[in-house]
Amino acid sequence: MTTKVVIYGAGGHAGEILWLISEINRKSKKFDVVGLLSDDVTSHGKEAWGFPILGGEDYLKMNPGTQVIVGIGNPATRFTLVTRIRRWVSSFPTLIHPDAEVSDSAEFAEGCVICSGTTVSVGVKVGAFTHFNINSYAAHGTQIGEYVTLGPRSNICGDVILGDLVDVGCNATVIQGISVGNAGIIGAGAVVLADTHPNQTYVGVPARALYPIKSTA
Repeated sequence: MTTKVVIYGAGGHAGEILWLISEINRKSKKFDVVGLLSDDVTSHGKEAWGFPILGGEDYLKMNPGTQVIVGIGNPATRFTLVTRIRRWVSSFPTLIHPDAEVSDSAEFAEGCVICSGTTVSVGVKVGAFTHFNINSYAAHGTQIGEYVTLGPRSNICGDVILGDLVDVGCNATVIQGISVGNAGIIGAGAVVLADTHPNQTYVGVPARALYPIKSTA
């Protein structure tokens, strides 16, 4: 029996999630996508990625118990959306691409998305609504918070702690044992060699705060 789902989102990230679902279904039919949802009312009744845009939050109010996959890449926007719609949603399935290398000891909370080429190693714990983009990597013992986005080809080394709402850019690396504060942004190609502060953007090699916190001494 397949699970009927809607994708909340109609942009590029939603398109990639539809592709992921098609690859899951190619191996074993698991999901039946009813359509997409969007907060852009001008898109309602149109199509995106070959699927109808059924409406927005009102669709969930009229169809309580719907199962939803969140197709939004930005961590903060994803958090805001889930907080808003959770009351009408029966569940948020986790998606894992068939060719992802995922250890049996890795743990995933609800609503996670694990794309093609991803490696999730031993003892990794992943919080709710975290998205691993194509070819991203999380090494042994890493702890990943909720609503995190790992960009394509990002590398999270062993025993790293990523706080909630962290956004790691494509090709970025966080080295062994580092902690990244909540809502931090790691720029594309950055290499993080030291713990980072919450709500800060880090760029470069080695990574430095884009807007350093001023000393009060």
